[in-house]
Amino acid sequence: RTFIRGYGRSPCRTVGAIVVTNLATGKCCSASDTASIHFSLIPEEVIEAIVAEGTCLSCAGGLMVEDPKVQPYLERIEGGMDSVMGLGKETTLGLLN
Repeated sequence: RTFIRGYGRSPCRTVGAIVVTNLATGKCCSASDTASIHFSLIPEEVIEAIVAEGTCLSCAGGLMVEDPKVQPYLERIEGGMDSVMGLGKETTLGLLN
């Protein structure tokens, strides 16, 4: 509960590392990919519903930004939703090019 409550006080951030290797040449490129997720304060009754449902125990960060209970409190994402979900498309494409 305290952890989820904290999302409304301070943005959380995802950080991923992406490595692309050309198998023909052996050339390898890597980059980090980040996204910041900004929430307004999440009401206690919503936090209780999230905890009661139990999904907070099986996902990284304790909640899923795509959860309909969380969506009304999601103010913005700096970076892509794909970065939040695990693989930044823009960063990956940049490495492939």
